[in-house]
Amino acid sequence: MARTLVRGSTQIMGETITNDQIRPIDAENLVGIELAKIEKGTSIVLADGTAVAGDINLDGNKIYGSAVGVNPTDLVTKSQLDSVSAGLDAKGASHVATTGANIDLSTGGLLTIDGEVLTAGQRVLVKDQTIASENGVYDAAVGSWTRSADFDGAPTNEVSGGSFSFVTNGTVNGGTGWIVVAEGDIVVGTDDIVWTQFSGASTISGGNGITVSGTIVSADVDGTTIVNTGGAGDKIGVADAGITATQLAASVAGDGLAGGAGTALSIDLDGATLTVATAGIKVSDAGITETQIASSALSATGGLTGGSGTTIGVNGYWGVTVDANGVGVDIDGTTLALSAAGVKVADGGITATQLAVDSVTAEKINADVAGLGLISNATTGALDINVDDSTIGIVTDVLQVKAGGITETEINSSALGTGLTGGSGTTISVDASAFLALTDLVTRENQTANVDGVTAVFTLANPVVAGTEHVYVNGVLMEDGGNDYSIVAATGVITFEFVPKYNAGNADKTDKIVVTYFKVPA
Repeated sequence: MARTLVRGSTQIMGETITNDQIRPIDAENLVGIELAKIEKGTSIVLADGTAVAGDINLDGNKIYGSAVGVNPTDLVTKSQLDSVSAGLDAKGASHVATTGANIDLSTGGLLTIDGEVLTAGQRVLVKDQTIASENGVYDAAVGSWTRSADFDGAPTNEVSGGSFSFVTNGTVNGGTGWIVVAEGDIVVGTDDIVWTQFSGASTISGGNGITVSGTIVSADVDGTTIVNTGGAGDKIGVADAGITATQLAASVAGDGLAGGAGTALSIDLDGATLTVATAGIKVSDAGITETQIASSALSATGGLTGGSGTTIGVNGYWGVTVDANGVGVDIDGTTLALSAAGVKVADGGITATQLAVDSVTAEKINADVAGLGLISNATTGALDINVDDSTIGIVTDVLQVKAGGITETEINSSALGTGLTGGSGTTISVDASAFLALTDLVTRENQTANVDGVTAVFTLANPVVAGTEHVYVNGVLMEDGGNDYSIVAATGVITFEFVPKYNAGNADKTDKIVVTYFKVPA
């Protein structure tokens, strides 16, 4: 069918799209209606017609992206299964963990632990009680604390060796994992609960120049030459005035430098050509003379001489003079002269002597110069353009085409393109065979599907100028050449690749066929 966008509410006929028109999944992985576009009903039905409420056959596919299971009926993730197979029992994450101090759990309260001010309900991993049986995971509260639901011993086998919890916050313990070390099940409130860390940055120890405090790794600096600077993520920087001559070895000073090893660096200067001023290093007064400029630095062909101890001067050449007054232009004073504005042509300076033999002079212009299209004016001797004054003329010294000067005689037949005839003496006119008249345009000829409802062949009222027909079905432009239809222009017979629909009782369910075309001129 034609590759044309259609408007569903106005161009798709009601009740015409059935299951047969919806393309299924095929070898090209093309899909029909996406699941997201199916309106939610009482249940979702699988491709084989089975409701999701029943068993689901994934046919080798996976369910992924599930959260960690919490309730007894929740799905569990592979990581949860892996922990069980490894003898681990994952518990919910704890907000903070104690850092060595014993807590009065009966008094409780919203304490500050590991730099975090607690709020009611936050989980705390308690691991440092004097009485080890009091250790476990608790919910913080304004008053006394109670053990968390997954760590209160109900059911009896809820806590055992291998139970672990991750700590998400805290200066020292944030980002660490802790596991209960024991054999078998633990009777909560009776048996000792001993925690040991099994993951996290605190397992890292500092080496030379490195300090580890909880989960924070810092660089040791002396604070004098190197410091930790503030900012987004602390950075190491050189302290203000941190590097002095003491930190610089004498070997730092090379050619032209002195100092180091406790002595300030300075630049060695001869004091004659270079010296130190308030603003910095400068060239000494009269420091650079002809002695410092080598002769090889001067280009003789560029007009300079001297150097290497000899005074620098200008080398004169043709047209240039050098004297005590400076460099000047050497002129003859007859053809060229000097004026206040500069060099000029002297009065009467250019004569026939300066003109070459083949130069143009007034004496050398005569009637022989005039060739085709040019004539010598009999009165003035000047060159004039020779015109016929019929097709081309001269009006007030301007060459122009005369009014009515160009006719069909002047236009060659070969200069006329498609659609024009004449020229070369014959009147120019439009070629009627190359243009279609507006009176031959047939617009919106109605070829609506007829009563038999089974034919795909329709005959237009006139023979058609090939390629001018526009065939529309229900407002959609069809493609010719056998895609949607084919046409025999000489007879006006249109054959569709599909059978237009006809419904005797409902015009809205009848295909509307409209054709606009140029008919063959009579």
